[in-house]
Amino acid sequence: MKRMFVYGKGFLAKALKKLKNNNKFNNFCFYASGISNSKIKSNTELIREKKKIKSFLRFYPPNKTLVYISTISIFDTSMKNTGYVKNKLFIENFLKSNVKKLLILRLPQIAGKSNNEYTILNHIYKKIKKKETLVIWKNVERSIIDIDDLLKILKKIFKKNYYISLKEINIVNPNLIKVLDIVKIFEKLLKLKAIYNLISLKNYKHSFYNLLIKKNIYQKEINKTCKNKNYVKKTIFKYF
Repeated sequence: MKRMFVYGKGFLAKALKKLKNNNKFNNFCFYASGISNSKIKSNTELIREKKKIKSFLRFYPPNKTLVYISTISIFDTSMKNTGYVKNKLFIENFLKSNVKKLLILRLPQIAGKSNNEYTILNHIYKKIKKKETLVIWKNVERSIIDIDDLLKILKKIFKKNYYISLKEINIVNPNLIKVLDIVKIFEKLLKLKAIYNLISLKNYKHSFYNLLIKKNIYQKEINKTCKNKNYVKKTIFKYF
């Protein structure tokens, strides 16, 4: 029997492996390996990520559809010039030119029990706990999804065969939350006052989230899973 193949060893890869007994995923190969720090500045690491995907293509099972895990941050005006996003776009385009059976899965911020200190939730949590200064962009919003809910959403999307007519899937939680509001949630959780500098980000546009949500033919499947207005708060209290 064919089985889904997940390439990667991190938090997300381990979670995706839980789908291995679902027949809907048998013909897919998930590439869930890459740089976990969206603020990475090391050219060495960025170049290594490109080389890694090229090496991977030499041995991945070509009879399976390759699912490349990317990020919805490629649409975010505040991140378009970062090495992290530029690398993701480079790899997406490289794969489009070199892989016949390809599906790009772009994800938002994923919440869960992770040792990755660079996720937005882990970063804010540790900064407040250590009484260190946070730099917060005023009015900037984020889309956050519980890892358990992500798996539920993927099962729904693949069960209903949405992927057949699509080359890209963008997962967006419609309950967007401002970064400052995330900080306030952690303040209540930790019973500590956060230390932060609030700065304005010029020319920042939130509209990309709404555009993605409107274009998603499978968005109702996401909305059902993330319908609670206090979704992010409940998710934070679940994991921290």
